[in-house]
Amino acid sequence: MEFKYSTLIDPEMYETEGLCDGIPVRYHNNPELEEIDCLRCHEHWRENVGPLGVYKGGLADQWNGISIAIPEALPDRLGVVSYASEFAFVHDDVIDIAQHGNEQNDDLRVGFEQMIDAGAIKYSTSGKRALQSYIAKRMLSIDRERAIISLRAWLEFIEKTGRQEERRFNNEKEFLKYRIYDVGMLFWYGLLTFAQKITIPENELTTCHELAIPAYRHMALLNDLVSWEKERASSIALGKDYCINFIFVAMEESGISEDEAKERCREEIKLATVDYLRVFDEAKDRIDLSHDTMLYLESLLYSMSGNVVWGLQSPRYYTDAKFSQRQLDWIKNGLPLEVRLEDRVFGLSPSEDRVTHQAVIENGLPESGLGKNGNSSNGVDVNKALLSAVLHEHLKGHAVFKMSDHEVKVKASNGRSLDTKVLQAPYEYITGLPSKRLREQAIDAMNVWFRVPAEKLDLIKSITTILHNASLMLDDVEDGSELRRGNPSTHTIFGLSQTINSANYQLVRALERVQKLEDSESLLVFTEELRNLYIGQSMDLYWTGNLICPTMNEYFHMVECKTGGLFRLFTRLMSLHSTSAVKVDPTTLSTRLGIYFQTRDDYKNLVSTEYTKQKGYCEDLEEGKFSLPLIHLIQAMPDNHVLRNILTQWRVTRKVTLAQKQVVLGLMEKSGSLKFTRETLASLYSGLEKSFTELEEKFGTENFQLKLILQFLRTE
Repeated sequence: MEFKYSTLIDPEMYETEGLCDGIPVRYHNNPELEEIDCLRCHEHWRENVGPLGVYKGGLADQWNGISIAIPEALPDRLGVVSYASEFAFVHDDVIDIAQHGNEQNDDLRVGFEQMIDAGAIKYSTSGKRALQSYIAKRMLSIDRERAIISLRAWLEFIEKTGRQEERRFNNEKEFLKYRIYDVGMLFWYGLLTFAQKITIPENELTTCHELAIPAYRHMALLNDLVSWEKERASSIALGKDYCINFIFVAMEESGISEDEAKERCREEIKLATVDYLRVFDEAKDRIDLSHDTMLYLESLLYSMSGNVVWGLQSPRYYTDAKFSQRQLDWIKNGLPLEVRLEDRVFGLSPSEDRVTHQAVIENGLPESGLGKNGNSSNGVDVNKALLSAVLHEHLKGHAVFKMSDHEVKVKASNGRSLDTKVLQAPYEYITGLPSKRLREQAIDAMNVWFRVPAEKLDLIKSITTILHNASLMLDDVEDGSELRRGNPSTHTIFGLSQTINSANYQLVRALERVQKLEDSESLLVFTEELRNLYIGQSMDLYWTGNLICPTMNEYFHMVECKTGGLFRLFTRLMSLHSTSAVKVDPTTLSTRLGIYFQTRDDYKNLVSTEYTKQKGYCEDLEEGKFSLPLIHLIQAMPDNHVLRNILTQWRVTRKVTLAQKQVVLGLMEKSGSLKFTRETLASLYSGLEKSFTELEEKFGTENFQLKLILQFLRTE
């Protein structure tokens, strides 16, 4: 293969964990083209489909997904291929968490059928058709013949296996046969051939796909390895007791532990590497394969190694992974001017002319977008002039088309457009951060009993999510937290004033949704529990600010208000709008769930490695919070001068050093405070189980979904 658009990367610059030994890694010389179109896809989704937050798909700090997996993509095609891949990621995540995933796939399928058969995609209420149209028309304008092949491959992938499966697999062999196609063999074939201007002769297609199987087995297994935590969380959210992942199948078939299943997955990946290297070496000696077929087979090698390097450091799968500075600048300040001019040519008005849900402020290209001397964060030279040249060539002769004919506008009395994108930007940011979505999962699980109609259930979910995220924004401001879910806290990006203003506005949004429930009792529940939330937070802040250690009873009363309030809010609203003939008061269960959750959080804050990645080491000590273990420690060692002086120093400096944290943690071990907290958690969980069992008996219905969530909280 002749390399025109990529650079060979020094192995010292990346990690593979031995999962693609013998295969070099290359990276596209212009990854900024991928970044622009991925972020453009996010904006289009927000405008046409709904909120997305700061979405984590193909982009990463050092190596972007398409730029490293298709390093020889033609520069004028890299953008649209990245957009298509990002759209597939977002859609895949929708399928993963949707109760009606097949309907989502059917809508996608119909859109592609319309484009292939009629040359246009009809408007759909889902909004995704607008993005499909954008992808299809951009591809067709570049290379109609290969675009049709790519779109047909995508359509065939959706029709065959790209949909939710409700079956369990009996063994690994059966699973892998399915997974090779489900991971997107046909979809990737379409993207790769279009990106590199490859045409596989019709009479070689079957042979080509057969030879490629070990490569796609490798990519499927790698996907299962890095996405295991994410897919398991999605299964729990949908109330499933199985997960479509090699690790789960290996655990079930062989009765092995999770760690053993992961190791088995790694060994299978290494075996697939050896298999495909052998297949490719043998193919090079064949005379019946065309140049383009060999080019495709060789390109798959770089897809394999690129998939490994990207997958092992991708924010999509690892919450502690980051975006690059250029990506963060474009997320916050908007895409380059050339990009917005291109959108205008394609029928999109500038953002100031329409109301959207996007979480960026489009004010041009920031100077800090590129590193010194035009280098990206991975050290690969970035040709800044190419961006304008590619866009200029891309725009010549293009017909104008619209993303959507259904733009929503709000007019002020003077005729100028008003929108909430700046106001919503901090909220969109925190909403887009990784989350286990525990409260939404709990609402779905509780609805096994309450049977709230779908429309009202969605409103209750929305109210809960809005208040939860708004409280996190304010908590981080009030506590001075720099990290939230492994990412910068909202106020460290948007500033204190904008964050507080946005968080306060969320109360208006939540109230609007309460009004849509159309009853006065819901409003009463809303105001009561919102009041409890603020009272609980005020107690927490007062103790911290004045260095007053509360009693155990005072602490649990604070938690009952602050953390239990949100759990009570959604269960009380569900009870009000229940269609079940059984009328039961759920407040005891929801209050106990809130108290257990907060106490567990106190404990994890001190001992959990995962929590350290998310929030920092012993963050509660850093913030001066009186958590349950610290309250016990102070009561157990009231005269300990070391402890007293560390707490006093915090009041002066508002900081706790690493060494001081380690001293306090050692005292907690010595005094039995951590043991006391574990025993308290066991007691609280026992009470939680009791309340759960009582509700099961009263409703006369087993709730496996809620039980799974409770077990997850206990064992996580």
